[in-house]
Amino acid sequence: MSVTSSVRSRAGVISHFDRPVPAPAGPVPDARGRSRGWRARWAAIGAAIAVVAGTGGVAFSGATNAQVTPSQTLITPCRIMDTRSVPDNVGPRSTPLAGGETYSIQVTGSNGNCTIPSGTSGVVMNVTIVGPGSNGFLTVFPGGAPLPTASNLNYVAGQAPTPNQVTVALGATGQVSFFASGGPVNVIADVAGYTTAARLTNPQLAQNRWDQDLAKPATIPVGAAPLGVAFDGTNIWVTNSNSDNVTRINPATNLVVGSPIPTDIGPQALVFDGTNIWTVTANSTLQRFNATSGAPVGAPIGVGGVGPLAFDGTNIWAVNTNGGTIARFNAATGATVGSPITVGTSPQGLAFDGTTMWVANFALDNVRRVDVATGTFIGAPSPSGTVPVAWRSTAPASGSRTASRTT
Repeated sequence: MSVTSSVRSRAGVISHFDRPVPAPAGPVPDARGRSRGWRARWAAIGAAIAVVAGTGGVAFSGATNAQVTPSQTLITPCRIMDTRSVPDNVGPRSTPLAGGETYSIQVTGSNGNCTIPSGTSGVVMNVTIVGPGSNGFLTVFPGGAPLPTASNLNYVAGQAPTPNQVTVALGATGQVSFFASGGPVNVIADVAGYTTAARLTNPQLAQNRWDQDLAKPATIPVGAAPLGVAFDGTNIWVTNSNSDNVTRINPATNLVVGSPIPTDIGPQALVFDGTNIWTVTANSTLQRFNATSGAPVGAPIGVGGVGPLAFDGTNIWAVNTNGGTIARFNAATGATVGSPITVGTSPQGLAFDGTTMWVANFALDNVRRVDVATGTFIGAPSPSGTVPVAWRSTAPASGSRTASRTT
């Protein structure tokens, strides 16, 4: 949690508030297309992944809406400064701060026991005062900036070591300054995370050019016409609808894991049930693959149609868009559960909220709710805007494609 100290209101009291995270400034792209297949133009998997026209790869970039807001990266805490003498000393200074003194340290680069990347705009630190010789307060602020009327730690003479979490922007040269109103006092600073500023221009944001985010670029070759994406907790799975296989990618290394795994014709949507990855194919079959080994599990299961998939914790739900129905399959055994549920005309979107399955009916401009325990409808259809859709089918063009991730 990022905590920022408030303006000091009176001696001995520090008030704190949660630092707000601004909402994204740009629009979130939706999924659009037509006819055969399911083109996942953009899909959220903790990080967002997008399937876009390209040249045969999966492109990865960024972190948690970092294109439009600063993003925070948490790290294993490292000590960047300890002004105490040897053997405790870390950093170039081994004497306490005097009363009224301001001391600055370099944060970006390799300093103390930390290595903080260039381009960092702020850090989260645990700051501790040790052995104050007089009453006072400590203020942490951007290096080179004027001293603010604020405090991060208040202390009295002889006080026991006292820590506090501080979130502070870096100065223009990547420095942070510490001001001690009373001294002498030793200061320890441990870095627990850092933030990076927005990396795309307004024109790039307006054009949804997430692929131009240079924060963490990578392009990973996959098969032709990638459509569906899913995350199994370790790897990203991508269906290659024109290659009739699926590719696994390790998001930590951006490397393809093993060889492409063959599937039935035209694999499309994907879902993870906690053990296996499921895909629906253009042959109206469901296939399961062990998420760890990639090995197929059982024989293909006839599903009667093609559409999005969802998992409710027990069953796999498979939409038959052309038939206007949803079929359920036991995730452990693959057995059909009950009869298909008629939900509307051209159902397209499917989502589970922990109790209820929500279905978007493309042609009826409404959304239906289904009780997952009974398979019955809850209430009347909920009207929506024109053309509700989560994924709208589209005929994949021949050749290769790319997929973009923004984390």
